[in-house]
Amino acid sequence: MKNQNKTIIAGLMMLTLFTTAIAFNDVYAQTTDAAQPDLVRPTDSAVTDVLISDISDIAPELSDVKPTDVFEVHPQVEFKGETQGWAIIGGYAFETSIYIEGTAVKRTDGKWKVKAEGTMKVEDRDVKLLLKGKAFDGKLRLHGSGVLDSGLEFRISLVGNYAPSLVENEYALGFKAAKIKFSEDSIRIPLMQVGKAYVYPVTNVADTQ
Repeated sequence: MKNQNKTIIAGLMMLTLFTTAIAFNDVYAQTTDAAQPDLVRPTDSAVTDVLISDISDIAPELSDVKPTDVFEVHPQVEFKGETQGWAIIGGYAFETSIYIEGTAVKRTDGKWKVKAEGTMKVEDRDVKLLLKGKAFDGKLRLHGSGVLDSGLEFRISLVGNYAPSLVENEYALGFKAAKIKFSEDSIRIPLMQVGKAYVYPVTNVADTQ
């Protein structure tokens, strides 16, 4: 009988402890949730989004990444020269000279990119010129603007030829035609111009491709 009573008492104690443990767990969970209502276990996708966002803040976007710049060196020369001869205007020949000086840079396609300033003198009148264009395979094409001594501006293009002589740094230079445009009107002027130009190499130009 005594043993039976002990068994009953032990069973009641286990039941009490089990019930108390369940109640304690419920209270702890409620307390924790109340104290930290915003703590929710993040999903894997949420963690991934955060990591991507952080990486984007400290690393450049792929679209901003460029291949390593490649520098190509282009030969460059300075030149100055003068031609003398005639310009045919209105059926008459006028003594004319053209003086130019500037630089030329050789491009990857083999053509020389030319920039020059100059003066065209027709009889006793001087015309200031700003020119640019290309030289390739003995042919010279220049175009730009000019200003008469009266202040009148115009557009001009020059067509000519060049070739190296047997003298170092010396080139034969000639112009055979000019086109001058005032506002809406333009005139073509045949030229008979021959002379010399002297060309000297200078520091090469580094260009980013």
